[in-house]
Amino acid sequence: MSLNDEERSGGSQLNLIFLVASLFQIHADSIMPFGISKRQTSRKRDCLSSHLKIARPNAIQKRGTNLKAGEYTNEYEYIWYRKEETGSNGLPVALSPNQCTASVISGLSYYLWKKSAKVTIVDPVDIKSKSYFVDTPGCRLLALNVMNDQLRKYVKQLKEPDCGTPLLRISKTGSQLWVNVDKKGLLKMYNVPKLEDIECLYHIFERITDFRNVILDTVAFKLSYRKPVKLKKHFDLLRVECRHENLLIYTDCFYILNRTKLSESTKGEDAKTNRLSVMILGIDALSHVNFLRQMPKTAEFIKQNLSHVEFFGYNKVDENTFPNLIPLLTGLKTKQLSEFCNISREMDDCPIIWKRFKEAGYKTAYGEDLQHLTLFQYNRAGFEKQPTDFYFRTFALEMSKLKWGRDRNTYACYGKRAPLEMLLDYIRNLVPFMQYNDFFSLFWSISLSHDDLNTPQFLDKPFLNLLKLFDSTKILNKTAIFLMSDHGLRLGNFRLTHQGEMEDMEPLLITLLPKWFESKYPEAIKNMRINANRLTTHFDVYATMLDLIDLEYISDVSIQNRIIELTKKSRMPRSISLFLPISDRRTCFLADIPDTYCGCFDRISIPINASMVEFAAKFIVDEINQILEPHLTKCAKLELHLIRHASFMSNAMRFKKYHPFRLQDVFVQLQTVPGYGIFEATVRSTAGRSTLSDNITRINRYENQIIQTFSLNQRKGFELKEKKI
Repeated sequence: MSLNDEERSGGSQLNLIFLVASLFQIHADSIMPFGISKRQTSRKRDCLSSHLKIARPNAIQKRGTNLKAGEYTNEYEYIWYRKEETGSNGLPVALSPNQCTASVISGLSYYLWKKSAKVTIVDPVDIKSKSYFVDTPGCRLLALNVMNDQLRKYVKQLKEPDCGTPLLRISKTGSQLWVNVDKKGLLKMYNVPKLEDIECLYHIFERITDFRNVILDTVAFKLSYRKPVKLKKHFDLLRVECRHENLLIYTDCFYILNRTKLSESTKGEDAKTNRLSVMILGIDALSHVNFLRQMPKTAEFIKQNLSHVEFFGYNKVDENTFPNLIPLLTGLKTKQLSEFCNISREMDDCPIIWKRFKEAGYKTAYGEDLQHLTLFQYNRAGFEKQPTDFYFRTFALEMSKLKWGRDRNTYACYGKRAPLEMLLDYIRNLVPFMQYNDFFSLFWSISLSHDDLNTPQFLDKPFLNLLKLFDSTKILNKTAIFLMSDHGLRLGNFRLTHQGEMEDMEPLLITLLPKWFESKYPEAIKNMRINANRLTTHFDVYATMLDLIDLEYISDVSIQNRIIELTKKSRMPRSISLFLPISDRRTCFLADIPDTYCGCFDRISIPINASMVEFAAKFIVDEINQILEPHLTKCAKLELHLIRHASFMSNAMRFKKYHPFRLQDVFVQLQTVPGYGIFEATVRSTAGRSTLSDNITRINRYENQIIQTFSLNQRKGFELKEKKI
């Protein structure tokens, strides 16, 4: 049927609406508007009368740009074209969303693209890899744009913070301090004309706890451009203070890696082992798509030079960092971890994966750049004893006392150093040790990604240089690196968008493996490449790292035997090694991903004034107030201020009507008063009874609001009547 025939029949939109209704077993009335108001109707008719040529979902990749063969949108939409508006390639130009676009539904089907005056039906197979990152019976995960016109307004070039130049530097051997600025720099940066007028001390210190260091000795010294300062032997950490006319002008800290271990490890040629070192190289709050957007040089270097597997179906399993990284490091959920250790106290007894590697004879290292937000110390007690052989925390804790340049939750500088550069310098200094030892390491960057969509652009050059160093020193020839994140950006204006919501669920994961690895373990790598477009989680990475302790587990024979064992299991495991084929029937339920954080749902945008939405919003606010009820002496009762957007979430296309895994929920983003908190939650209605399918999540910043956090069911973000924080 041609478009003019459909227009005359008056049924094209109604037919599609009833199709959606029938597929999802819902009343057509509840989805009839699809975001189209009565005021828009005449405008749509104007568009329809303007020589319509195409009216099918998924016809172009970017609205407002020329339609190209083989390019498709990430959402299924009606797109209208005017015959007279064509590009240089002769294909029509899509009208902008506010002209002639009505959102329909992601995941229904796709139809066609226009070629000359004819309509061509394209094989649905052609679009799967382009419309969905994952397209399996268990999960359909929409492919997201790295950049388009809608995203461009959120992406900005920023000015990189400048922390200054340190007055001193330490020699490679760790035995001397040298002046790091010339006479001109001394005057410009420290306002001191003569170096000899500066008086300095260095304090040797050591760790007492994760939150306190103690000074062991203090030594006074003078500075000279020609002669270095000779340091005492047999120390690991020192703090330097320099004064000019009794005014403190410079404070810094230095570390010396254990020389005995390093000297022993570098004797002779490369140590030949049958094992791989394992490194987690993490960037906090970085989605897969934002990595490609903000770190293109690093992404291109990996693509062109390194043996790797890039995962497109990697889905977070909980809200924020701790409940996502605990599965990565223990294979357990936070509540399950409490059965093994008391996480409200020091976490020495917790079964963290570095213990498994330590038992197997590996050396261990752990470091994060921003000390007030570290995984085991933020609102937690840390460790009583130093947990790894090389522990960045002790040095960085002392440096964190020099923090400045606060921006929301992060600090740009520790003294004259950027926290990220401190961590990368620590990693670089470990390279000689890594070359000759089996090594498990966890390095996590927070400072340039935690709070902002655009600050990861400052990670591009440093991470590119780090990977080049690993390549040139052959670290990559003996190490499996998991370049990854915990989740996407969780806060801010971008997170309020649909794309921001989806990116939050889809963190970065790229595995970097030695170039010889695939030829030696072909079955394991074949399965890993299959899993690149399957639903995967932090639990799977944990299982994968365990496999790397003994490579016999991933030999072709072992892989084949393990596949047989896997298929015999009555229930699909939650943790499946990425070296094994993950079933295409895997759902968020089977992967233990709560609905709120599941990116697999087909979502229909529905009007915010729909009765089901208004009911769900009121239900969510009532639930919040029920949690607040015991605290009403301190907390104000919340009222619904407005509904920002809503969607009908369903996996109905994958399951029959009465299948137990079939889910149909209403997702609502709303704002409450007082405090203007923005919350998200999902309401599930079953047999006339409504429940919250998961936690209520607050997604905007507290800033200067009056706040209190409650641990009950991890539902956070309620307003206090007390003084502002």
